[in-house]
Amino acid sequence: MAANRHRKFKRSREIVMVFASHGFGTLMDRLGILKYLKIEKQSNELSEGESSRLSIGERLRLSFEELGPTFIKLGQIMSTRPDLLPHDIIHELEKLQDSVAPFPMNEVQEVIELELGDKLENIFKEFRAEPIAAASIGQVHRAKLLSGKDVVVKVQRPNIEKNISLDLGILKDIADFVDNRTRLGKLYSFSKMAEEFETTLANELNFRLEGENAETFKVNFKDDDSVIVPDISWIHTTNRVITMEEIKGV
Repeated sequence: MAANRHRKFKRSREIVMVFASHGFGTLMDRLGILKYLKIEKQSNELSEGESSRLSIGERLRLSFEELGPTFIKLGQIMSTRPDLLPHDIIHELEKLQDSVAPFPMNEVQEVIELELGDKLENIFKEFRAEPIAAASIGQVHRAKLLSGKDVVVKVQRPNIEKNISLDLGILKDIADFVDNRTRLGKLYSFSKMAEEFETTLANELNFRLEGENAETFKVNFKDDDSVIVPDISWIHTTNRVITMEEIKGV
């Protein structure tokens, strides 16, 4: 329990330092977040640096990119809220990309074998080690089923659920603090936003739900020849691995 508290405090401090380094230190001080997290205002680490010369939108985007998957997703969702944010900030947040460095093949294999309950060579006839895409939640590999069918396999990043859970806990704590202690919190329900964001991320982490949505989409467009939706291979799909027909084209 003490280890979890220490990890949460350390990550909370890291989040604050990243936002401060991108020009938001004064804002967090005014909101009382620095005091809430027991961070000294005079700390040299709170220097706002060169990025304070950039626009608010640019600084937000850079902060989210530096803080990783949870915040990249948060920024992407914020970019769809013109009711809350001005156009210039939304324009910057729309630039947020999921692309991150891929994780190694041995970890990919470990997740697949744990989830599907067999050795990789017993599941796939071929499995390409080089990913065709890597994002914050998972990465995608080309493969061939034992039947010879070409598929793509999306594999969830190891420990991503635990890391996102940590960040979500911190965001919910800060949202609750702002709601209850600041004038801004009385205008907007940040706690409610944090809960909605948590639901969105939980859905993204459940690859079975992604497969179900694909099948629903396929049924809805069954009479439209211009729309092709890949078939899901359900025996090769779990909450953390999804396998689908490879669609070749642009």
